[in-house]
Amino acid sequence: SSINSLDKETAALLSESTDPVLPSSGLPALPSYRNSAEYPLARASLPTRYDSRSLGLVTPVKNQDPWGSCWAFGTLSAGESSLIKKKLADTSIDLSEMHLTYFFFQCPADPLGLTKNDTVRNNTGENFLNTGGNNLFTMFALSKWLGAAPESLVPYSNTASINPAYAYQDTAHLQNARFVNTADMNSVKNLIMQYGAVSTSIYYHPTFENDNGAYLFPVSNFSTNHIVSIVGWDDNYSRDNFEVVFQGRKIKPSINGAWIVKNSYGTSGGDQGYLYISYQDASCMQTSGDYLSYAFDMERADNYDHNYQYDGSFGSGYISAMNGTSIANVYKINANSGKNEQLKAVSFSLFSQNVNYSIQIYKNPSSGNPSSGSPVFSTPQTGTTTYSGYYTIPLKEQPVFNQGDTFSVVITLKSSAGGSIDYFVDQTSSSNAELQFVSNSSKNQSFYKSAATDDEWIDHHSLGSGKTARIKAFTVNTTKPATKVELITNTLKRPALSYLKRVSSSKVRLKWRSVKNAKKYEIYRSTKKNSGYRKIATTSK
Repeated sequence: SSINSLDKETAALLSESTDPVLPSSGLPALPSYRNSAEYPLARASLPTRYDSRSLGLVTPVKNQDPWGSCWAFGTLSAGESSLIKKKLADTSIDLSEMHLTYFFFQCPADPLGLTKNDTVRNNTGENFLNTGGNNLFTMFALSKWLGAAPESLVPYSNTASINPAYAYQDTAHLQNARFVNTADMNSVKNLIMQYGAVSTSIYYHPTFENDNGAYLFPVSNFSTNHIVSIVGWDDNYSRDNFEVVFQGRKIKPSINGAWIVKNSYGTSGGDQGYLYISYQDASCMQTSGDYLSYAFDMERADNYDHNYQYDGSFGSGYISAMNGTSIANVYKINANSGKNEQLKAVSFSLFSQNVNYSIQIYKNPSSGNPSSGSPVFSTPQTGTTTYSGYYTIPLKEQPVFNQGDTFSVVITLKSSAGGSIDYFVDQTSSSNAELQFVSNSSKNQSFYKSAATDDEWIDHHSLGSGKTARIKAFTVNTTKPATKVELITNTLKRPALSYLKRVSSSKVRLKWRSVKNAKKYEIYRSTKKNSGYRKIATTSK
């Protein structure tokens, strides 16, 4: 028979006998991506078959049993492939799923102490290894540098207490992440070709897997309960491979084609641990919910020394803002024990696609106004995003700061399609949720400003729930001298005189409050009330 919903009795039976559903990100439906300009291959020239295994881009199949930690296996499998694709590792690389799973739920503060008291509360009653996760939450955890650590540091067999000092002893860090609907087949294929693999949420039940590893689940109203990594595809994989008989009914897709999928149940099942999931599998055809595919672009952990961040928990909160809105975080340099640091890159996270961004760094901005002070770049750095996800942007100009300097990262976002911009924020989620994410941001850390207006900056903290923009800044230790930044005086407020006294016929004493960032003051005098002023002195007093 064709692919239709099973009867209610069968659906209930499957629901009772499968693994628990994974925590949901609660994101709205994501439209299919339309722009392929980022990729070297046009969509029309995608091959009919592609297999990252044959290119040496895939690590060996692992076994998650006896725990429900598929989400960590899917994520790190995709991350391992990206490292191999970039020639930063070979197939012997083995990232620790136990490390990621454990510290996701422990949620330790970052080494700079900027995310203190941000946490994850597990209200499921399950052991952390059986609680489950999803790719979006994991994306934010990895961007915090909670992994990826080597397997040798925290092996999967280690279920005893794990040393808290291991939390940030990483061998790789997340540089970028991209996610799309799995139903958007061409985009998924492009991501696999660019990064080697993607981590994908599906609904899995062994009843619908044949001995040859062919898998087809036909019911569309089930939530995700398993995460795997897709390493390739075969457009000509025969539909006949998928036929199964269930309660007297034959189930088979109407077209050929399958995703080549690395599972995490060991090598004894399927095709030596691999599945071939039909293009018409219900999980691969939905355009809403968590049926998404994520590419995790990793780099070696020594690319940056310090991660300045306020977003310390991993929920899926986001803000829909007017097109052209600016967002900003303000940080104080304090990580290199009295020596200098060089700002190498910044990052942000967007749910919106195809967004034009503009980045400016301001040195020593005044409190509550991240765009005051002195701009570091003569012109802002610009670019355009593609898919939804997490973006790290290496800076073309990389300023050096002294310890104690403050700086702001100001990012202006404009959609090429118009409409609103959806940017991710960290925030405290509902206490009734199975996983509650707790954000403890403070005032004067994170801001936004409406588009194309002179509106004042608004503190994200004033919106409640501990909101803070997911903007990070990455520095390295350096012996270079601090970058000289010209003071832009038109951003300074003119002081008001607080005291004046005639001392003699040729002398007057003036007093005023100091203005932050001002180095000197110019004094003008006129013998008329409103005109004819000329400068008579310049003073630093």
